[in-house]
Amino acid sequence: MDFPSPEELLAQCEQIFTSASQKISGESQLELKAEVAESVKYELAQLSWLDRLAVGGPPVTLATTHPDCRIITGTIEQTSPSILVLATDSFRFLINPKHITWLQTTTERVSLANQQPLDQFALRLWLQQLCDSKAERHWFLTDGSAVVGRPVRLFADAVEVATNSHSIIVVLNHICVIRLAL
Repeated sequence: MDFPSPEELLAQCEQIFTSASQKISGESQLELKAEVAESVKYELAQLSWLDRLAVGGPPVTLATTHPDCRIITGTIEQTSPSILVLATDSFRFLINPKHITWLQTTTERVSLANQQPLDQFALRLWLQQLCDSKAERHWFLTDGSAVVGRPVRLFADAVEVATNSHSIIVVLNHICVIRLAL
């Protein structure tokens, strides 16, 4: 039986180590790709549908839970977990996203590069601005009713609205839509 020469043995060992190194490198690449794919899935799972809307993009049509403003079509001016601001030719609508039942937009890709950061306090900022303006607004509530009045005072969880005959306290969670004239 002939044994390989030391040079041949060294060449075979080197070939085995090179092959093993390539396999390990390939497996590391596969593991890295799997980790990246899992990270992307996790990040996408954390996104809200509101995060995907384009501010100032093409018009959208949406439906709310209120019977008097079931369907509204307009351009999105602002989105946040607490409010979606939609502008039409005649009105601006401040919509509680919890009361949007569906939203239709074009199928074109949305560019998130110019998006504003989501502001959890956007509703309170808008309501404070409405109280300061003292103008009459349409308030569409979750029970299907609508109130016309001007906001007077903002509380932690409600807003006081003055109508022609009396004042009412509206709980913020029960506001579906506020319609403002432009």
